[in-house]
Amino acid sequence: MTEPQQLVVRTHVGRDLLQTAQLFRTLEAAAWEYVANSLEYVAAGVQPKVTVQLDIRNKIVTISDNGRGMDASGLQQFFTMHGENQDRKSGKRGRGKFGTGKSAAFGIARNLRVSTVKDGRRNVVELALDDIKASEGEDIPVRWLVRDESAESGSGTVISIEDVLLPRLQPEPLIRNVERHLAYWRAVGDQPVVATPQQ
Repeated sequence: MTEPQQLVVRTHVGRDLLQTAQLFRTLEAAAWEYVANSLEYVAAGVQPKVTVQLDIRNKIVTISDNGRGMDASGLQQFFTMHGENQDRKSGKRGRGKFGTGKSAAFGIARNLRVSTVKDGRRNVVELALDDIKASEGEDIPVRWLVRDESAESGSGTVISIEDVLLPRLQPEPLIRNVERHLAYWRAVGDQPVVATPQQ
């Protein structure tokens, strides 16, 4: 048997993503991950505004914001497992060092769609649980649905957690969880606006 020239640490991307997703097995945990991102990633001088909407019949959770949005480079950073938080790297304060946003949806659902506008350009991408499970350990392709389309709307991102696997989508625990977490943002001087989840 031939011995390897060099020993390296390897990871299985699909299993890694699914393991991280286990941290987000409730609607409250998954939704808060995206709400917190929405509150954090805003342009200077912009008061964050976040709306959480529950489509109970179609099992969809939507988190919309007026954040700074993402271009292709930003989306690649978003979908990089354990990618370093670029704001933290540049010295800005923030809650997380390595992002888990690409994983959170898959703790409760089969599909994640990201629609985002930055600098007048709209991009929409989608990742499915089946694609992750089919991974043989290498990179998992993310589907582009819209690429660099001209957009008149301001910057911002809409996260759609689709085909939710939970038996029920209950707004009351979600509202309580968001309100509890917002105490932190107010304690550090931020005054975010978060709309009550809509059914």
